[in-house]
Amino acid sequence: MADVVAAPPRGLELFASGRAARPLKITGRRAEGLEKLGLATVQDLLQHYPRSHVDRTNLRTVRELARAASAGGNSEVQVHARVKKIDRPFRTRSGKRMIKGLIGDETGTFAVTWFNQEWVARALTPGTEAFFYGRLELFQGKLQMTAPRFEIVRSGKEPFNVGRIVPIYPATADLSSDQLRRLIWESLKSAPPILDPLPGPLRRKLRLMSRSDAVRLIHFPESKDEVYAARRRLIFDEVFTLQLGLVYRKRKLERTVKGIAHERPEADSLAESFLAALPFELTDAQRRACAEVASDMTKSYPMHRLVEGEVGSGKTVVALYACLAAIAGGFQAALMAPTEVLAEQHELTVAELLDRAFGIQESRNLFSISSRRPVARLLTGSVPAVKRRAILQEVAAGEVDLLIGTHALIQEAVEFSRLGVAVVDEQHRFGVLQRKKLAEK
Repeated sequence: MADVVAAPPRGLELFASGRAARPLKITGRRAEGLEKLGLATVQDLLQHYPRSHVDRTNLRTVRELARAASAGGNSEVQVHARVKKIDRPFRTRSGKRMIKGLIGDETGTFAVTWFNQEWVARALTPGTEAFFYGRLELFQGKLQMTAPRFEIVRSGKEPFNVGRIVPIYPATADLSSDQLRRLIWESLKSAPPILDPLPGPLRRKLRLMSRSDAVRLIHFPESKDEVYAARRRLIFDEVFTLQLGLVYRKRKLERTVKGIAHERPEADSLAESFLAALPFELTDAQRRACAEVASDMTKSYPMHRLVEGEVGSGKTVVALYACLAAIAGGFQAALMAPTEVLAEQHELTVAELLDRAFGIQESRNLFSISSRRPVARLLTGSVPAVKRRAILQEVAAGEVDLLIGTHALIQEAVEFSRLGVAVVDEQHRFGVLQRKKLAEK
């Protein structure tokens, strides 16, 4: 079986060859923070996408915030205010260093507090004008904001984190979300053109923005609509990358992995006789699924096909058709389910279908005149030891045509004589390596 395919951790290359690996020139604690986040190159940084976005476009006055807090509002808010008072740090009973202050505008004031951040007292002096953002609450009947972040208003400079949609990044104690945003801003300004694997006509057909715009706007959007559009393009890229890997794997498998070329079922074959004995007519979709599976099984490379459908849509019939097509050629088949209950249900369903089509007498020889019914067995963790050993011996000797079971099927003790097809029910509930073990049987 070919190697497992996984999408590259950072997706397709953003830049031309060589530039993607350009290291970040950061030192000190920020460099330690980048290392903890696994960010080593410019591409790593630009593809460190926000986990959410906060709308800081709505600046309100202190009076408006007081009304919202009284009404029970608890979301993050932002206000343009001036520092009225800032106290010197003092030690609380719990040993923390506390800073108290008072900020306000022409409509009112409220208290602010910080813990163990003595630098705040140096940065904020009475009269300092800044944008403050955080959660406002009522404490002992008075408005208070605890540990608000702030951005000092500087002449001629537009605020970086206020009055806009602000991304919130996975961060560390050494590197805050705001610091990451500034690093990304500087990197974007100096970054070379971003490559886009999608031609313009295809992008327009799919209603996707360019990759360059998506990377820029996921970090620095002007509106919520731009966030949604950028995220949609980046999600497409991730799925597109994974799909490319799957197609490559499939083509490689077809060229390099040798499979079993089964005979196509004829009208009087085991598989077609089974379909003819069903108490209902197959739908066009069920017929088409059987035909496509039969066609795949005639190829010289292994079949990998997903059969998807609602409960009762006939998936088991298609699976059993594939098993019988292999059994008719002298091979064995396996059907693995995620739970014992489901495996037992399959065993009962298969027994009923085989009984209807071929009678209840099992055949140890498919060319026997008395019966053409394949031998089916159930193998789960609950099977008694004596019966289990007998089943394992029969499987190894090729006397069991169809083995139904749970994870027990992929244990080392299970040795098939000539396994020709494997069916995994609810395959998403098994790990990739577990399914691979069954295929290697």
